[in-house]
Amino acid sequence: MATQVAPASLTIIRRGQVEAKTGLGRSAIYGKLRQNPKRPNEYDPTFPKPVHIGLKAVGWVESEVDGWLKAQIAKSRQEAPLAPEPKPPRKVRPLSLPTPVAILDGE
Repeated sequence: MATQVAPASLTIIRRGQVEAKTGLGRSAIYGKLRQNPKRPNEYDPTFPKPVHIGLKAVGWVESEVDGWLKAQIAKSRQEAPLAPEPKPPRKVRPLSLPTPVAILDGE
């Protein structure tokens, strides 16, 4: 008889818990799951897919959500904005003064 080793964490969490863990709302979570031409930047193929746990119920594997969060943290820390390069000094043109006009006393 072969022994089966259970994965470390197979806890299923519901959408409310996913919202609490990720800070995302309902529409943002489902936006990450499907491509939408009206919102092309929402789709995230790395976001964990839900698991059907009933006829009309889904949940997410908690360890997958935690892994996605860790990846997001690592990604945001790697993409830390660099200090902008200093701009070269601006060239200043000398002021152009009007040409002096000689005023003659009228005769």
